[in-house]
Amino acid sequence: MDVFNIWTVPGSPFARAVMATLEEKGLPWRLRPLAPMDSKGPAHLTRNPFGRMPAVEHGDFSLYETQAVMRYIDRLVPTPALTPSDPCAEARMNQLMRQAQKLQGDVQKAQEEMATLTAEGLRGHHLWPGDRAEIRHSSR
Repeated sequence: MDVFNIWTVPGSPFARAVMATLEEKGLPWRLRPLAPMDSKGPAHLTRNPFGRMPAVEHGDFSLYETQAVMRYIDRLVPTPALTPSDPCAEARMNQLMRQAQKLQGDVQKAQEEMATLTAEGLRGHHLWPGDRAEIRHSSR
């Protein structure tokens, strides 16, 4: 079986879901790490036109969107089955997976916003290491 190449920023919860699926199926995969800003660069946009992660290459087949990738893997290697055979159970699984993906996205967005606000706040309050002497001097 060809190796799955996973293009993502390391630590992405969406990529982790794909990697967990591959591990559960016992399939070979390789992390193709991206820097956070690379997801909007031309190279990654050819893999995923929305600039999100992960993007997966498996042989000559490319795919993006976490749920689509996970379903592809589950159909490609049927055992162990990750999708219930009962239609009601499968529908409930899909519902829960969508809710989990939405929560992951909300958490990731909040983390990005906090990092931006923290960096802006630190610059705005002169807390960069080079400004510490100025802060000490002004507090006398």
